[in-house]
Amino acid sequence: MSAVLDSRRSPADTPVLSGSFPVRTVAAPDNAGEPPAPTHDDGAKRRATGRRSGTPWAQQAVTESFVDAVVSSNTWTTHGFRIVPDVLTALKVRLAMDRRTCANPKLAVGHYLDAALRHAPTDVAEQVASAQAFLSQRMGIVDSGRQSTYRIGPQARALATSLNAALQEADHGRKGIFVVSASLQTLLQALDAEGPLQRPPNPNHTHLF
Repeated sequence: MSAVLDSRRSPADTPVLSGSFPVRTVAAPDNAGEPPAPTHDDGAKRRATGRRSGTPWAQQAVTESFVDAVVSSNTWTTHGFRIVPDVLTALKVRLAMDRRTCANPKLAVGHYLDAALRHAPTDVAEQVASAQAFLSQRMGIVDSGRQSTYRIGPQARALATSLNAALQEADHGRKGIFVVSASLQTLLQALDAEGPLQRPPNPNHTHLF
């Protein structure tokens, strides 16, 4: 009877002899050998590296914001901001120039604001440092301006909605306006260094000789 029972055992029930071990074969994933997909943190690190190394980034950032506003318009919503008046004035001057040089009258303040916030520091200590540096440049004398609403994308909105609360928790409340204005000022300075905004070339366009 024991022999009959032994013959009905499955391979998994068979005892393993001393010195031998069962080998389990695991199939390799389909994407084995491929680099991991980039994350938002990877993108932020690349942008920060570009700013430090002097690699042009501002024009690309504005272009990316405009394209995202067109392609993913359903994800863009309005949000209220206060921007230091002289920064807002400089932004509107730049906007008017870029509309001419790239022949795009649909460019708006929100595209630049979105680009600036996507490149703004996300660490609270860095945000506080940027606000303090911005205030120091103006000897602490600034006008808070009036609140206006602008359309921005989800990544910029996520930072904007959590900014004031994060600063308050760090005992630096009411400095959100300076973080936003400092980020816009950084973008504008980078745009000035890169020159006039140009329309991206059409990859499908070919010249006939």
